[in-house]
Amino acid sequence: MYNLTGLIPYTNYTVSIIPYNYNMSGPARQELQLTAESIPGLISDLIQTNTTLTEIDITWNPPTIPNGIITVYEIRYRESTSTGPYNITNTTNTYYSIVGLIPNTSYTIGVRAYTSIGPGEWTNQSFSTDEIAKISNFTVIHLNSTSVQVNWLPIPGASYYTIYYNSVYDDSMNVSNETNQSIISGLYSCLSYSFEMSMTVEINGNYYEGPRTEPTEDVPTVNPSTYTSTYTMTSPTSTPSGVFSDEFTNISTLYVCPPLLGLSLFINIIFVCVMIGMCCKKKKIAYNVNATGTIRPIKLKKNPVHNYAVIE
Repeated sequence: MYNLTGLIPYTNYTVSIIPYNYNMSGPARQELQLTAESIPGLISDLIQTNTTLTEIDITWNPPTIPNGIITVYEIRYRESTSTGPYNITNTTNTYYSIVGLIPNTSYTIGVRAYTSIGPGEWTNQSFSTDEIAKISNFTVIHLNSTSVQVNWLPIPGASYYTIYYNSVYDDSMNVSNETNQSIISGLYSCLSYSFEMSMTVEINGNYYEGPRTEPTEDVPTVNPSTYTSTYTMTSPTSTPSGVFSDEFTNISTLYVCPPLLGLSLFINIIFVCVMIGMCCKKKKIAYNVNATGTIRPIKLKKNPVHNYAVIE
């Protein structure tokens, strides 16, 4: 008995046996022998052929060295960032569609072949599902000191849209998928807001939000409300009769932002009045005309009781 080693599994070999003696050789005897199966080699050319938000289609080629009859292919997959167990499935084809996946997610996918002896080694690749579409033609139009209008291009398949806006506080609002514009009101004046927008899709009862998009145009600052106070008085004049006149001209414009943190309107009115008092200060001047027609100033003294000027 003699053992031949180093042979390839599941391969036909022709074995010849020739007997010899001292004088001559006998007739040769040949036999065709098939070596036993072994575990298969690696599959090759594992590629992604198509993707959607929740599906990845893959194909591959059988092992170059099958080492037997390939009975089945085993497929495993999980999220690339996961350390948990793989999802396992199998097929007798050299293609497969993995469904029920999460949008915009990378998956590690492995395939290996089986013979009657057992499985071969895994061939692994990373593939990703499609990304949820970004909002396009996203613009913000200033309407008034506390409102803006948001416009965008509708996307088929959206469950709803979300608009994010931020200044002092973060806030957001959901908008129906049946419209392509919305008005955001109740904003604070005097503040600059940043805006972002995203789309959410519903898949098998689960909701997945896509990436946020900034407006395609510059977002205008919400203009402050302006309170204007104007006070007009006549310039000092002289009269032949020497009558006292304390009128004067003063025009003052004051810009005040409305309350940002819930201050009452009453407090702001008081603030306006104080500012006006600081800006406008009365000056009292009296004039008299003597017999020669010369105008001369008259020294005044204020009566603290009656609050009027007395000519000395």
